[in-house]
Amino acid sequence: MVNKTISALSISLLLLVLAAGAACGKDDDSTPAASQTDGTNTESESDSPSVVVGEGAFVVSGELTDRRKDHSVMILQDGTLMVAGGRSSGGGQRVPRLQSGEIYDPATKEWKYLALMVNADLGREHPASTVLPDGRVLVTGGANSSNDPQKTTEIYDPAADTWTVGPKMKVWRWKHTLTSLQDGRVLIVGGTDDLSQLTKVSIYDPETNEITAVAELAEGRSNHAAVLLDDGRVLVAGGGKREIEDALTSSEIYDPATDTWTFAGRLSEPRLFPVYTMLSDGKVMLVGGRGKLKGADIFDPETDTWSTTCAMSTGRSDFAGSTLADGRIMVSGGEGNLDSTEIYNPWTGEWSAGPRMNLPRNRHRQTTLPSGRAFITGGQGPDKIAVMTEYFEPGPFTAPSGPTVLGCGGGPIDPGDALIVEDEGFERTGSADRTLDADTVDFAEAVVAAPDEDVVVTPLGTPATFRMGQGVASPGPVVGTLVRFLEVLDDPDGGASIRVNLRGGGWDLGNMDLTIPAGSTEPALKAFGKAWVGFLGYSTDAAGEVMATLVVFEP
Repeated sequence: MVNKTISALSISLLLLVLAAGAACGKDDDSTPAASQTDGTNTESESDSPSVVVGEGAFVVSGELTDRRKDHSVMILQDGTLMVAGGRSSGGGQRVPRLQSGEIYDPATKEWKYLALMVNADLGREHPASTVLPDGRVLVTGGANSSNDPQKTTEIYDPAADTWTVGPKMKVWRWKHTLTSLQDGRVLIVGGTDDLSQLTKVSIYDPETNEITAVAELAEGRSNHAAVLLDDGRVLVAGGGKREIEDALTSSEIYDPATDTWTFAGRLSEPRLFPVYTMLSDGKVMLVGGRGKLKGADIFDPETDTWSTTCAMSTGRSDFAGSTLADGRIMVSGGEGNLDSTEIYNPWTGEWSAGPRMNLPRNRHRQTTLPSGRAFITGGQGPDKIAVMTEYFEPGPFTAPSGPTVLGCGGGPIDPGDALIVEDEGFERTGSADRTLDADTVDFAEAVVAAPDEDVVVTPLGTPATFRMGQGVASPGPVVGTLVRFLEVLDDPDGGASIRVNLRGGGWDLGNMDLTIPAGSTEPALKAFGKAWVGFLGYSTDAAGEVMATLVVFEP
């Protein structure tokens, strides 16, 4: 570790660069400064501020024990900051996902290492977490070191430094969101099971320690934004899959009083991993996103409409942001070794350049402490995942008493067509009339589901044997397919007949009936889209439960 030093000449040059870059949505596609690209910024043990440019300064404050990015972070009820899980660095074929958590005390500027999670032996990357009304912390899902999404949850008690096993979620999830509702329950939304983007939504009740399924999204999404509005509803916007071409513009609002979702208009452009923040008047800003987007959109819950405002000077993806105590919004870092920050003034609708961080970062986390400082943890640095933590100390600013405004001539965004979920069954894929000779297909040996498994994940062409209510999921080249065994049907001709439900690409594709004629030894085969479902027969387990053997394949 070395102390970062900046000469007077460097400061002068930096001030000139920042002054030239501050603008209302000004495009800035020029080559980044050397400090953003050449890896010369190193983690510092200094507790002195970095360059001050009118807006405040960054101060180095301690180090994490574990290098981490894609972690969760939350402010505990005593004002301390907790980080949990995430992705670390290490040798070998597996990328370590962390079981660990740490707590930062702003009073002492020290980190404390916590007891390890007990329900994630291979760690959690991109878990979702929230603080419960009694001060405990709920952590859910995430991907483990085998790259498998998890359906497990656990609860941390800061007073005892202990973890306890929580209830299992209904599906495997990571890149999902948790939102604490006004009544203390927690809304679990979307995410991905690595087969499709989930429409599934659940609510965790800390009073009963149970997770219950509720109304589903109209459009499956992960990597989205979810925020509690002042009126108690939850806004969910953007997201999609991993690639930019699969990103969404749509938004939906959940009303916990009626357990319903309603369409809430569209963003100005598709946004994956956007940063979302609350304005002082209850409006919500979404900004940036995968693809180094510059644009920013504002949602008004009074009218349930979206509008544009000034764009950032620099396009940012894999960055972070938070609302400052004075009502302004600061964003930091991002893909491309960015150490720059920008500050949005909601009363002018414009962005200005903020000071540079001590270390370029992306996939980090930014959280505003009760003191008003914006605290930065983890993330990918120029050479390795960061352990150095730092905070932004804002300069003097008095928030105007007037309303927030839209900058740069911003105005309403056309909401476009509402989201409509058609329930036409699997035949809407237009390929249910295809036929296939059963003699031309061969399948691997079936995988048998354990009684407590929800879904068995198998490669295409590998059958699974499972009970009613369970399913088999098989990832495809583009989207995955999930087939769930619903019931045994009566066949008047004496054959074996069942009903299954199909899901693909985040959509409920309806039910399908499969029948093996009496006396036949061939599987029942039906097509939907590019995939096929095969029913190989059913039997009973030791407890007398009916088990069907099904397979998803592509000839």
